[in-house]
Amino acid sequence: MVLKEMVDIDTIRSLKGVVDIYYWKGLAVARKWPRHPRQPNTPAQVATRNAFKAMHAWRKRLPSSIVAQWRQMNTPPEKSREDVVRQQALKAAFADVLFDPPEPLASHRGPGPDGANEYVTIDYAPPAGFLPAAWTIRYKPVPAQGEPLSWQQIGVKVWRNNNARPIHAPAIAAYQLPLDSIFDLTAEQYRARIAPTTYPIQWFFTPVEPPEKPFLLTPLYLTEPAP
Repeated sequence: MVLKEMVDIDTIRSLKGVVDIYYWKGLAVARKWPRHPRQPNTPAQVATRNAFKAMHAWRKRLPSSIVAQWRQMNTPPEKSREDVVRQQALKAAFADVLFDPPEPLASHRGPGPDGANEYVTIDYAPPAGFLPAAWTIRYKPVPAQGEPLSWQQIGVKVWRNNNARPIHAPAIAAYQLPLDSIFDLTAEQYRARIAPTTYPIQWFFTPVEPPEKPFLLTPLYLTEPAP
């Protein structure tokens, strides 16, 4: 309601929590003290809260060696490495594919018995509840000094007031799938057969990407020298 004139400051203070008195467009007005009831736990709110909880818990469990790999990688424009880690993990949590990654310990590479292909073995430490079927392994031949992860713009996010921001994602087209591969759960080894190359090999452990929500989470990469 509109007041005839503004009341004194002592009156305003005495009514705090009951009546809100303020100026609006140059007029002295009063209204019932605003209340902000808690929002109900809608399915969307619960899903968002659970995804953030899962992401933070996953981040705390990451082995230090994987964190070190993240800190060495390239980043898209205007993003920090920690931003990238949390953003990709949050996408995985929303898609229900946020799994603890295996921690590679050592790798071995050499010619196969047929001489036509190479065979690679990666020793790894599996996390609790490790699910090999949840992971895709990709690789790419790289220069001898290694190569940082590259990013591509896949779209633009636009919101109110014509604000816009480019959306970047890892450029996965350059990374190949092995000819065939297997996780040996007993020996805790990953074995793969690849086309022969004289270049070092860079490996990515990534969760299987759901087709309806494509994204790439790269918990680490390691560069292996040529044999």
